[in-house]
Amino acid sequence: MDDGDERRLDRASGTPNREGKDGDGDESMGEADDDDAGDDKKYCTCQNVSFGDMVACDNDDCPYEWFHWSCVGLKSEPNGTWYCPVCTEKMGKKK
Repeated sequence: MDDGDERRLDRASGTPNREGKDGDGDESMGEADDDDAGDDKKYCTCQNVSFGDMVACDNDDCPYEWFHWSCVGLKSEPNGTWYCPVCTEKMGKKK
C-alpha cells in the first residue's frame, strides 16, 4: 500500500496537504481551518516555507516532514516509499 496518496502537495499553493479523506471519500472537515496557519510553517532541512515541488518523508516521526525536491536532490516525484536523508541515516544507525 502506498501512503503517497494521503501525503500530497497542493501544487496550486505549494502547501503540503496531509488532510485525508473521510469514510465516504469526501475530503475531511477542518481543512479550511489550516489554510492560514500553515503558510508560515517551516519545512525541509533548509527551514524555509513550502514552495514549488515538495515530497513528504514517509517516517511519521520525521522532524521536517516535507522537503523541497532540490534540497534532497530529486528531479521528479519518487515512486513508493521515500525517506529523507536525515531519517535514512537514523534508520541506518539503528541496525
